[in-house]
Amino acid sequence: MAYQVALEDSGVSALVISGFAYTQAASATSPRNMLMVIGKWDEFRQRMTGTRDIEKEWMSGAQTKKVIPVANPRIGVTYGDFEQGTARRVFVPRTIHFMESHDRGSISEMLEWMRKALHPPEQLWIDSKNQTWAVKEWATLIAMLACFASLLPLGRIFLGMKFFGDLEGVPTGHYACSVKSYLKFSAVNGVLMWLYLPLIFFLFGVHVYLAPIDRVFPMMMANGVVWWFFWINVIGFSSSDGGSGGSRERRDTHGRMRAFPIEKRGLDWTSGRCQRPYCWP
Repeated sequence: MAYQVALEDSGVSALVISGFAYTQAASATSPRNMLMVIGKWDEFRQRMTGTRDIEKEWMSGAQTKKVIPVANPRIGVTYGDFEQGTARRVFVPRTIHFMESHDRGSISEMLEWMRKALHPPEQLWIDSKNQTWAVKEWATLIAMLACFASLLPLGRIFLGMKFFGDLEGVPTGHYACSVKSYLKFSAVNGVLMWLYLPLIFFLFGVHVYLAPIDRVFPMMMANGVVWWFFWINVIGFSSSDGGSGGSRERRDTHGRMRAFPIEKRGLDWTSGRCQRPYCWP
């Protein structure tokens, strides 16, 4: 990690550690120009810092006394000198671990720290408080929602194709699901969505405590999404009667259904039913 590299390489002029804490290996001069950012309610604060209340305990601990050798060091105060590489600062935003990289105050602190340590040309520098990343994040959300909205018309287009033609049926008498059944199975789908949180925590636990996987799969958040997709598909496959047995025609229909947009088949997956003809309101 960047912290370990900075400890071993004095050529690294500045370091920012976020969601992490300097260790006993650090000193007043190594790494050079170090800023530590960790949330007040960071879920891993006890593991990272050995404290339950960072604001009250961290600055008086043995690690900080070694890194910032001054009387009564305080959070949010810069100590040392940038030119000599001894600058030190601890910033504690009022946020949790996952939001540390999305906290405006934290981002501003990091940018200002790098500006003071690296001295980029002023004409190329943008004010650290002039942050546009939130606009990009909202734009990404809108694009994602647009993609989801396109699934319905795409589903209609697919149903018009010969390959998927036998999946479309004519409603007879009444809808396939009553309001009660619809709410029930929608709730089950909601539970499957929320499985993302425990599954990704489990994956991170395996990575941290058992076997590091980032050397093979370096994009950890993408790993979490793929892990989640894998398990909900396993659950969906095992809960439908197309997973094993049944007639050839029934298995073929299931195979085509699995190639279909997920919102069309979610209720069939969670209910364990495979009704035919398929009809959706």
